[in-house]
Amino acid sequence: MIRRTWRLLRRLSVLLAGACVVCVGLVMLVTPGPAVVVIPLGLAILASEFDWARRLLRRFSQEARDAADRAGGWWRRRSGSEQQRGAEPEEGDEADHIGDGRQHHAAGQGRVDPQPPQGRRQRHAD
Repeated sequence: MIRRTWRLLRRLSVLLAGACVVCVGLVMLVTPGPAVVVIPLGLAILASEFDWARRLLRRFSQEARDAADRAGGWWRRRSGSEQQRGAEPEEGDEADHIGDGRQHHAAGQGRVDPQPPQGRRQRHAD
């Protein structure tokens, strides 16, 4: 009898905690917050006691993997097409100088963007 009561209380507490976490995640879908992290966390809590939550968590995980694969394929195709067009310089040819938008050659001769940042004069490359 005590074991049965203990099991029932455990299932009830897991249901309550998991449901609260999932509800917070659902609210985060429309407000700022990491909903894609919080919802699976709530499902994982529920999956510790409920088979339906375990199946839902597996489905959610599979959908996330599929979306990541599709996004990765798109990114690989995009990156590959830019490299074929020559949009990215070879290593050592040019490096971006972060902060002022200027690009400099490795040899030290500078090339200036058409519109320099305000307050600076435009230099001409030799």
